[in-house]
Amino acid sequence: MASEKYTVRIEGAALAGYRSIVVAGIRDPLILRQLDNFLSRLRAVVRTQDYGKFGNKSRRLHLSFRVYGRNGSLGQLEPVSQVEGHEVGLIIDVVASSQSMAADILPLVWHTGLHHPIPEQEGLISNFSFPFRRGIDVGPVYRFCANHLWQLRDPCQPFRMNIEDL
Repeated sequence: MASEKYTVRIEGAALAGYRSIVVAGIRDPLILRQLDNFLSRLRAVVRTQDYGKFGNKSRRLHLSFRVYGRNGSLGQLEPVSQVEGHEVGLIIDVVASSQSMAADILPLVWHTGLHHPIPEQEGLISNFSFPFRRGIDVGPVYRFCANHLWQLRDPCQPFRMNIEDL
């Protein structure tokens, strides 16, 4: 159906930072039974760590955990509730203001998670297995910063034009 008003969609993206990730596997049934709580506690511990050379810039980092094998694609929007499996894949995702900062902070996060305590476990623990090298620099990350409909009388109005006879 045609609109009565002529509009142009304006979209924009801005640099949000630089991403480094690590892929890990988790098979421990103690962790899998309490995975959300485990990741929540891990996030809290990571947030309290002193990142030394990064100073206050480290507070601007974004940390996310994406669990594959359980709502990995849709996350909290997943409409189907499933019983936990015997293993999951975990992507630890760090976005920081520079690639070197993301790459330097990522090992602090995965190492903390590798040995993060589980209430029922005693002794040395190793929570993750790594199928690939431990850190992968992904590069720049962008976020939407503009999503607007611009109503125009004339579709050529926003564009400067010069017409020359050759």
